[in-house]
Amino acid sequence: MPDSISIPGPEDDEHLAVFRHVRAALRLDLLPDFASRLRQKSFSQDGEARSCKVISEPLFGSHNILFRIVFTDGVHWLLKIPANGYHGAFDDMSARALRSEALTMRLISRETTIPVPEVYDFDDSCNNDLNCPFILMNYVDGRPLYDAWFEQSVSLEVLEQHRRQALRDVAEALVQLNRFTFHQAGMVLFDADGHVSGDIGPFRKVDVGAMLDRSREVEDYDGSSVFHEVGPFSDPRSYFTHVLDRRELPSESDEFGLGMHRLLKLFIDLAVRECQPGEDEEQIKSVLVHPDLDIQNVIVSKTDGHLLSLIDWDGVIAVPQCMFGNESYPSWLTRDWDAMNYRYHDETVSDGEDTGVKDDDKEDHDSKDDDAISATPNDAAFEDRNSVLYENSPAELASYREKYQEIIAGLSDYPSARKLAHDSLVIHNLKIAADDPICTDHIIERIFEEVKAKTAKDDSTGKAAKLEDKKQGAEEEEEEKGNDDGDEEEDDTDDEDDDFYLYEVCTKLGKGELEPEQYQRLVDGFKALFLHEAHGGSDF
Repeated sequence: MPDSISIPGPEDDEHLAVFRHVRAALRLDLLPDFASRLRQKSFSQDGEARSCKVISEPLFGSHNILFRIVFTDGVHWLLKIPANGYHGAFDDMSARALRSEALTMRLISRETTIPVPEVYDFDDSCNNDLNCPFILMNYVDGRPLYDAWFEQSVSLEVLEQHRRQALRDVAEALVQLNRFTFHQAGMVLFDADGHVSGDIGPFRKVDVGAMLDRSREVEDYDGSSVFHEVGPFSDPRSYFTHVLDRRELPSESDEFGLGMHRLLKLFIDLAVRECQPGEDEEQIKSVLVHPDLDIQNVIVSKTDGHLLSLIDWDGVIAVPQCMFGNESYPSWLTRDWDAMNYRYHDETVSDGEDTGVKDDDKEDHDSKDDDAISATPNDAAFEDRNSVLYENSPAELASYREKYQEIIAGLSDYPSARKLAHDSLVIHNLKIAADDPICTDHIIERIFEEVKAKTAKDDSTGKAAKLEDKKQGAEEEEEEKGNDDGDEEEDDTDDEDDDFYLYEVCTKLGKGELEPEQYQRLVDGFKALFLHEAHGGSDF
């Protein structure tokens, strides 16, 4: 789950309740002296001790709370503490995850040019001066890519330059992670000296299902994360389905729910077959990837889109390269598939105006949506919690996905880099559907609609026009013939789609009664969502 860093406001009191125990345990009063002694001992060139202070207002994510430390010479550090970082809650599983995160960041910093925070110190136990496990690192003085991506004070031409620069910098950083390869998917293990041991171990995973159960069963549940440990995995399929396989199946009487589950499993099976190398290929390998490539976890320059740091490596693991590798799209380029959070609506654009950034001559327009408070030619803005949130249009996101394919294909040594990027739109959404029951139905519905569109009659350039011409011709013929001929042949243009709807298809799947023709349509349509050599690089 995302752990993007943010500053709390009055409306976040409920969220901050998750951190009340660790805040009570933390010896924040000892942090200034602790940080000063560490800097003098390990990082001071002149041996001079420099005092510091802690900015009391914390930053926080879903699973961690962070405090900024400011030294008298202007140097900034950052203390990161897990939400369960107190006696009685911080277990061995969490300790292994924190150690792997800290040492993986050091590994990346040591062996690549990827900008990551420098880890000064860490402790994977509560037995220290601060009374909490922690990672102490440098604070990166920049801005989240979100602020640069939707900057309103620059021209569209400059904004486009910044966006392309950010995409290229991110891609150049991520492909360097491909040098860290392993034989299994899971958490990277390190020896006592902090070097990669070569082994892969189980990794910590948020148990969304358990959290949903707890929210229903515990009246005052504070939303704290529930984790379980899984893996390691030797093949893409087991990595893909390890959470889904733990999910309780719908009852036989719930034919639609059972059909939805079976449809998801079908899509996953097809995806694995599509992406997994053939038997004659080298053994499938796993690569290190960033665990949450959210737009808030990309820190860029305050003046342009140049990358300064990739932050939040909590939960970093190695994953099967053929499906989840570093050529995948960053998450902000796939937001139009995130039905739970995507806020863009076509009606925010007046007069059918295209919101793509390619046309520099478009003028600002008024919104037709009551929630939209402003709109520019390159995005739509919405008010949420008294702050302005911006979204790219679906057309823009499709365009940037194509650009990213071109960038990644030129940078990566992976032979199917463009395909991996293109296919990640479906693959990563399927993984979310398999992992998070809250998102499952929305994602299955979206993929089904794409499958249906890909297999609709006349699914080619000019499909809509052909259908309209056919209907118009039929109407004219009907008028000429009159209504007194009872033997006229019925128009079966849409017969094939009459019962190809998600509810009907899933209900039949649940009963085990889906017709072979409809099953084949699901297979053919899903395969059509993937990039094949003859198809070029277009998105859908």
